[in-house]
Amino acid sequence: MYDARFIERLKKGDKESFRELVNSGYSLYLSFAHALLKDRDAAKDIVQNVFLKLYLHRDRLSPDGNLHALILKSIRFEVANYLRLGFNYRRGSDIPESTDDMTPLQSLYYDEISALVTEVLESMPDRRREVFEMSRFKGLSHAEIASALGLSVRTVEKHLELAIRELRQALGGKNEIL
Repeated sequence: MYDARFIERLKKGDKESFRELVNSGYSLYLSFAHALLKDRDAAKDIVQNVFLKLYLHRDRLSPDGNLHALILKSIRFEVANYLRLGFNYRRGSDIPESTDDMTPLQSLYYDEISALVTEVLESMPDRRREVFEMSRFKGLSHAEIASALGLSVRTVEKHLELAIRELRQALGGKNEIL
């Protein structure tokens, strides 16, 4: 799908190549993420995050590698991390207050993860925590958050990236870039 010359151009920071990658692959990768999550908004966030990480760490790309497979693997990884955080990401719904429908082990895991997530969120800088909560708990898009807080969309994305990184580290997740 993407040859060594294309990857080499990406690696060197050719913005036109990156635009081409996003324009040609976005809908395919979005469909893939959506099939895994069944949540279109979350899938959009994940695909955008994968593309952002790919761009930020493009210097690590191997011209001999399979870029398409790398992106798919990255999406699967991001989906797994997204789900592993233990939040209910469906838009318009709240985190369950009751663990009545869970097994005792599930309830224990839920309580432990919830306590750890709360502790990590409380330790974050105020703005980062606010951006994360607006995104994950209130279901606002990056643009909506940016508008509400008077920030750029890129700043919102960076706050979310840092918040997710902190949560991954606290939850013992892998800190792979892609």
